[in-house]
Amino acid sequence: TCDTVITDGLDILVENLSEAANQVQMGTDACFLLRDLRTFMKDELDVDVSDRRLVKASRLLKISAASHGRKQVDQLDCLLLQHIAWRLPEQRIAVREWLWNHLTPGVQDKLSPRTAVSQFRFILNGLRREAMETVRMTSGDITGSSGARPSDVAMIDSI
Repeated sequence: TCDTVITDGLDILVENLSEAANQVQMGTDACFLLRDLRTFMKDELDVDVSDRRLVKASRLLKISAASHGRKQVDQLDCLLLQHIAWRLPEQRIAVREWLWNHLTPGVQDKLSPRTAVSQFRFILNGLRREAMETVRMTSGDITGSSGARPSDVAMIDSI
């Protein structure tokens, strides 16, 4: 436990969220997605994803679901995996694209139109935030001519 008080009530909030996450179930789709992502990471990126790392990833997904008031992890929570699954920054594009290919509307025929629209809006908002963050990190240099890191320029190009 942290001895420094950052803000009043933060410890209680974290404790309540943790307790709520303990009640969240991993859906079958989310479990299969984690399994398939692990296989992709090993086969395509030569990254071994340990059982311990999968447990931590599933905990993150449960916390996401709990923070949104849900009792089960859904596939939108799984978009968070794009930020934690890669080992090297150069791999983040491949991981993100793999996840998007497995989570976006049209991949699953069983999505309702309302769910598809919600997912699409969620993805577009995430893309906008990611693009803005990358542009901020490169100080507006989207070509690399002013010293932006090649991995950041590649991220912009992939968008």
